[in-house]
Amino acid sequence: MFHGNHVTIATKCLMQLAEKYNQSYESLRNAWTQTYLFDATLQNVYRCSLRDQTSTADVILYVQTYEVAEYLINTYLEGAVIDMKYARTYRKLEAPGPKPEPGKSEAMRLLATGLKPAVVAKRTEISVNTIYNYNKERKQTSMKISSATQN
Repeated sequence: MFHGNHVTIATKCLMQLAEKYNQSYESLRNAWTQTYLFDATLQNVYRCSLRDQTSTADVILYVQTYEVAEYLINTYLEGAVIDMKYARTYRKLEAPGPKPEPGKSEAMRLLATGLKPAVVAKRTEISVNTIYNYNKERKQTSMKISSATQN
């Protein structure tokens, strides 16, 4: 709903403003976060969640980050409790590129000794198709090396 992130053009503007007025970029970024994340969330809380001022019933507020929850408690909602059982953690994005293959070096070593792919697959517990691919890769590499040494 609300966020403290800003687009690239805003980042460039904040950098230029910091330079022009001899301020730190961090202070301007913190002001941005205060205005567009914390204050916007606070407005939403009071507009949407706390309508009945006479009610004493507990209210559950869901916010974007732990940082926002702490801000609300420290600033306006002193009696509130942060309940982490509702928190969601998201997996980190994996780095692009080939995935590590833990048994590949062992399989390549066994293939180089002359073992058949089916035997290597059983010993390493890697699928036969993968072992065949490793064997093909090993043969191509050895062909490149042999042709390079002949030249």
